[in-house]
Amino acid sequence: FATSREISLLTLIQNATLPRSESYNQDPFRNSHLNVSKWVDKGYNEPGAQSYLDTVEKTFESENIVVDIRFPTSRKIRKIMDNEIYDHLEKVVWDDKGSSFSKEERETLRQNTTESIKERWEREIELYDNRLNTAIPLKQQYQTDLGIYDYNVQKKHHELKKSHHIAGGVMAAIILSTSMV
Repeated sequence: FATSREISLLTLIQNATLPRSESYNQDPFRNSHLNVSKWVDKGYNEPGAQSYLDTVEKTFESENIVVDIRFPTSRKIRKIMDNEIYDHLEKVVWDDKGSSFSKEERETLRQNTTESIKERWEREIELYDNRLNTAIPLKQQYQTDLGIYDYNVQKKHHELKKSHHIAGGVMAAIILSTSMV
């Protein structure tokens, strides 16, 4: 559903006038996302959008393609990294005369940015893991998705899926029986 052509276009191509703090910066992952007119309709200039989409299309053809990570909170995780890196680059940007920071200062700023990303990611993951409806911690979910999992975690995950199927079946039966009345 979320990755369908229609829904993914709505969430992927955001209005170009949105403040950077409100965007979530996901790269196109379907060929249908490469339609430049859809980007222009959202306020992007055509030459810039076409150049970006041409670059993305070339990555689709690569045997080394890497798709954005997808798991609960992955948008927040990516946004943390994007914002921290953007802020870092904004601080240490080079102008015509060079950087106003020494090599050592730039290294310290880079390390501080890296540490900030790590701390914010850990906080985000901890918040997710401590929610009342989180049955399996995020790391274990991710390992399960990759096929690298602990048997006991997998067993609990399977039991949870089974209970969801039963609950879904009961809900479907209730809906069907009430709709026939």
